[in-house]
Amino acid sequence: MKYIKPLLSELVPSKYNQPQRVVKIKGLANNISENGLLQPITVANDLTIVDGHRRVMALKVICADKKQGYDTVNVPAIQHNSDSHLLYDKMFISANKDTMLLNGNQYLWRYMKGRPIPDTFFQG
Repeated sequence: MKYIKPLLSELVPSKYNQPQRVVKIKGLANNISENGLLQPITVANDLTIVDGHRRVMALKVICADKKQGYDTVNVPAIQHNSDSHLLYDKMFISANKDTMLLNGNQYLWRYMKGRPIPDTFFQG
């Protein structure tokens, strides 16, 4: 792993990221505007986002509010191993199972995509 600062425009969203997880991010954007990005995102060697989709979307909201291009903003990131984009789902569960429970909509999305859902990962 290494610390890098890629441009916001270079980051690639993971095709496995649940779309329900990137809604209602205006509050997060306000927090980042006030306090800065408190935690770097995690990316694979090809700059696919492994952890941090909501933070990236919040940064895009901030850029839109400031009428600033994505190619002018560097994002603090930890670059994981080269295969981390292939291990996205396993890493997603590992990063979130103890901190962010799935709601019913997210649970259904995972079920419909054939993704595993650990018992401890669901909020009823």
